[in-house]
Amino acid sequence: MAASLAVAREWQDEVPARWTDDPEPWEDETDAGDATEEDHPEPSPPSAPQRPPKRTAAERDALALAYLRRPQIVKFDTSRHRWREAVCKVLGVECGGDGGAAALAALAPAPLGAGSRGGARGTGTPWIRRWKSRAPDVAAEVIAVYVGFVRDVVQARLSRVCAEFGSAAMAGGLLFQREPSFRCHTPSPRPTGRPHTDADYGHQSAELNVWVPVTRASGANSLYAESAPGAGDYAAFDVDYGDAVFFWGNQCRHYTVANDSGAARVSIDCRVLPRALHDPDEKRKDGGAKTAFHVGGYYAALLPSGAIDDAVNRPKGYGCLFTPYA
Repeated sequence: MAASLAVAREWQDEVPARWTDDPEPWEDETDAGDATEEDHPEPSPPSAPQRPPKRTAAERDALALAYLRRPQIVKFDTSRHRWREAVCKVLGVECGGDGGAAALAALAPAPLGAGSRGGARGTGTPWIRRWKSRAPDVAAEVIAVYVGFVRDVVQARLSRVCAEFGSAAMAGGLLFQREPSFRCHTPSPRPTGRPHTDADYGHQSAELNVWVPVTRASGANSLYAESAPGAGDYAAFDVDYGDAVFFWGNQCRHYTVANDSGAARVSIDCRVLPRALHDPDEKRKDGGAKTAFHVGGYYAALLPSGAIDDAVNRPKGYGCLFTPYA
């Protein structure tokens, strides 16, 4: 098994350049004037410049989505998106001089009997309980970090990539998981789940996963994933705080292994998709009659401007972060 998954790395303000359809007609650089056909003979086909092929809107969307579905690591500014400080506050951990890195990596595991998943993710895990029972004022701080990150890093990246491919997939804005998932993979002889795809649980096929480690993550304490659906080339993400991993967890199998690294891994993750691609009638892989992932339910929404869409973001359910909105 490889030590780390080979992924493309991007800075959040950079996307590799690529050609797009030329919207303007090519101009003849010769001066027509009184020139004759002999003065400017027709160029032979082999030497003529080649136009890039014109693509339909559906083809441009498909190209953009294919690019976005590749596992990629995007750098973000931790001084602006202060995930580690927010997590430390929720868990009651002192940040210290290293911003809380050592304290989070040293989080103690729950007893092995605390849940069938080994005590690192089940309901008996004390760190999970602390996250779910955070006070309203702390929840408001978390949502400020979360929404800012989704808007400035996630939505900005998806919009930029789609624009470079000439895709209008993001024209309707972004849907994102209303409540971000908190993970704490403490040292344990058992993994925190089984290999799976998110489609196994009925998620929308257009979803992308965004996985944000708050501590160092590599090898046994990280997340393993394949690089493409069915590839089977499972390897761990080798990342640190300030990295956001984008991958197609809906179709790419992923899992954890027993954490024998001696260090806990704390991470935040969420699922997002262009709003235009949400399909309430999509057939579920898990056999469910209809989607359980509704706009205004599981998903909150950002308008193309980056503003919260108050028309669908109605707080509901235990632990909802959206009170008040950021």
